[in-house]
Amino acid sequence: MSDNIKVSVIIPYFHNSGTIDKAIKSVECEGYNFEIVLVDASLTFSKDRYSFGEDLNFRVVKGDKHLEVAEARNLGVSEARGEYVSFLDADDWWEKGKLKKQIELMESVRDDKVRLCFTARRLCTEDGRKTKKVIGAKEKVDYKTLLKSNFISCSSVMLRRSTALKYPMKCGDIHEDYLCWIEMLRDGGIAAGIDIPFLNYRSYKASRSGKKINSAIMTYYVYKKAGISFPKRLWYMITYTFYGIKKYV
Repeated sequence: MSDNIKVSVIIPYFHNSGTIDKAIKSVECEGYNFEIVLVDASLTFSKDRYSFGEDLNFRVVKGDKHLEVAEARNLGVSEARGEYVSFLDADDWWEKGKLKKQIELMESVRDDKVRLCFTARRLCTEDGRKTKKVIGAKEKVDYKTLLKSNFISCSSVMLRRSTALKYPMKCGDIHEDYLCWIEMLRDGGIAAGIDIPFLNYRSYKASRSGKKINSAIMTYYVYKKAGISFPKRLWYMITYTFYGIKKYV
């Protein structure tokens, strides 16, 4: 690991040619050295098509096959050289000051129980127009709170690289990030939230009802894979539904 890189930003790429430029150009970390690790999960990325700036510390890594999103993020973590890692999906983008604010928070608490830091997010249209809808971030999320719903958006997360290596994301037809956060917080860890919408999150309309049903199914299997008992799974599916409705109204 290079001592002068503070944070590695990991961006999985899946045919995101229309949005990747905006995602990459939104990354900055005033006062700290950073790198961008783009994981070419679809084996289709061509850097020659873009001009991100010669001074940008930017690397492309790829496996020997098409990768699932969990595999892509895990590969990015293994290749990262920063003390911290931060995830950014290729169709989302950040507001200025996001990484700096999170580093300051993580280094001010110096508490091993703080496993990750996340922020609020603003919902945007498919073509990248910001809406007035902001989904806030709780100041603190513990294990029991997290089981009620996934309050943590992956593209807003920063954590120590050592923590990310200890808790790799699992593949499968599940919400791989949600399961990862649950495993991180199970032994008493907490997630620290910053209630500022540093993340701009594209919300896609296509097949929304079908996606909600599929999302609910995947959430159920997250609870099952996490070892939650059947009665509690049913209860948490009720809370998941409640918060899911509340989130978008």
